[in-house]
Amino acid sequence: MYQALLMVSLLSLGLQESDEAQQYRQDYAQYEDIVAMTDTVERATAFMDFVDQDFDDRLIGVVAVGIQTALEELSGDVLYPLGDRWDAQTGAVTGAVRSLQSAAGAGDHANIVKYGEIVYAANPIIEIAEILAGSNSALGNNDKYLEYANVVIEDKGVAESFDFAYNIFQQERSTENWDAVAGWANRLKALSAAPPGVSVADWRNMGIEFQRSIARAEFEGGRYPNAITQYRMLADMDRSLRAISNIYMGRSHFAIGGPDQVNQALARFADAAVVNDPNVSDAAMRMVEEIYTTNTGTLERIDENVLDAARERMR
Repeated sequence: MYQALLMVSLLSLGLQESDEAQQYRQDYAQYEDIVAMTDTVERATAFMDFVDQDFDDRLIGVVAVGIQTALEELSGDVLYPLGDRWDAQTGAVTGAVRSLQSAAGAGDHANIVKYGEIVYAANPIIEIAEILAGSNSALGNNDKYLEYANVVIEDKGVAESFDFAYNIFQQERSTENWDAVAGWANRLKALSAAPPGVSVADWRNMGIEFQRSIARAEFEGGRYPNAITQYRMLADMDRSLRAISNIYMGRSHFAIGGPDQVNQALARFADAAVVNDPNVSDAAMRMVEEIYTTNTGTLERIDENVLDAARERMR
């Protein structure tokens, strides 16, 4: 009796092994048929259909290689849906990585953003953030541009990501967000040398631009003693900005108030008035006359008492 049961068990095991071997041979034959397909799209699609079937686990590795090889041969709109399908099947981002590479090669900013965000969420490396910043900028999505640009700046520093930092500085200045402008200006100004791609002459002009922004931020923030200091530095940096610097210094002294400060304001407005700057000289002269007549009741001897000294200072 025991021998009969043993024989039945062995026969059953043999049949099971035979069925598994037969299934493997069938699956492998189907795999070979797919490999032989010359049309890459058909081959990739057939492989993915095959993945949806219940096939022998021993073929998982070669099937994955076959799909990856097919995806590497495809690009653009033909690639994207197949890459999406492969990622849905695996829960990975292999297809998204390939789609991102294809989109980047074609300058396809919409798909760079689409697939770049998928890849970045899975693997937040700084190079992808840099690509995403550039493509979002090209698409006019400024909020996303700022998000990724700031990630790059914080990781690489202002010197290595100068273009992003300078662009944000310019954006903040255009909206007159003065404290933010000054923050960026100070970070940029602190660089020890001109960044790569920026000439010495351009870097000097940028330095003047940064200083002017810092001074304006102090004035707009009501920090008038600091504004006076910063505008004096600006006037020393660029003689062509002496008039506008003195206007703001005069306004700052006047805002602080008190007889001594008003006298200082008068002197600074006079300095601006005697510099030949059509944008501000006339306005400065009106301020000189207003303060002088308030103090003296007349414009007599204004040259002798105020303007001659200003002309000497501004020589």
